Amino acid sequence: MTKDELIKKSQDVLTFIDKDKMPFIYYLVKGVANDEFEIDELQEFWGSILDNSNRAVKLPDELVKLIEEILVEDIDEGNRDAMCALGELYYYEDGGKQDYDKAFESFIKATQRGSDRARENLGFCYYYGRGCEVNYEKAFKCFVKGAFLNRIASIYKLGDMYRKGLFVEQDGKTAFELYCKADSLIEEDDDGDVFKIFGADVSIRMADCYYYGIGVKKKDLEEALFYYNQAESMYIPRIKNGDFMHLEAYKRSIEQAKIIREELQKSIPKFEWVKFEGIKGNNTRQDILG
Repeated sequence: MTKDELIKKSQDVLTFIDKDKMPFIYYLVKGVANDEFEIDELQEFWGSILDNSNRAVKLPDELVKLIEEILVEDIDEGNRDAMCALGELYYYEDGGKQDYDKAFESFIKATQRGSDRARENLGFCYYYGRGCEVNYEKAFKCFVKGAFLNRIASIYKLGDMYRKGLFVEQDGKTAFELYCKADSLIEEDDDGDVFKIFGADVSIRMADCYYYGIGVKKKDLEEALFYYNQAESMYIPRIKNGDFMHLEAYKRSIEQAKIIREELQKSIPKFEWVKFEGIKGNNTRQDILG
């Protein structure tokens, strides 16, 4: 697709985009339609749209068709990132086109071309049986390779496999160490972008370890409450953005925090307010340990 062709198609697509519901995408497409970008920037056109789409708001069919057309062209030119992006387009139901079989096929091809992100996505497919049969051995191998590259999702999913004993012997200590590794990588991110993406997933796992005593020396309700609260706060914007796959985890973080608060409330000392006559008849209050 030439630049002129993309500009013309963007002008046609722009009329189908709701500026109020998806302002970033509207102005991005408008910029392309008005020839405001260099040709090398246009190559990232599809990536910007997918990364900034709100999955709670369905992308117009016309825009999805244009994205697919651009991705397929880039794939034909050997772009492995485009192959991975096409898989994610189907995997996450962007534009209402969820198709795990097509997503799996795209991730396989992108992985064969050396895409680390696609290999990690492939691990999720094998782990949950999306587009393929559940295969914990293949999922494990995908996550191990990702973990060596410090990919956070690969690290915490590897932790899940040790925690549950999937393909490997159950080992709570190793699971907790992997979750801690993922947590430390999040803390090292100065921009906070990594925290927005993975904070909830890692926090709820850390919370479970402290609450149920998985891989830790002893249970710690206060640490568990901290991480459940953090998970809840980080799930909210993701769910508002259409990340409904994690709705149950969000609800569980709320319920677990409520249970812990009730348990901790029993250990909090009770205080009473006591009035007494001060100097010159002034009334004051004093905290007395009840």
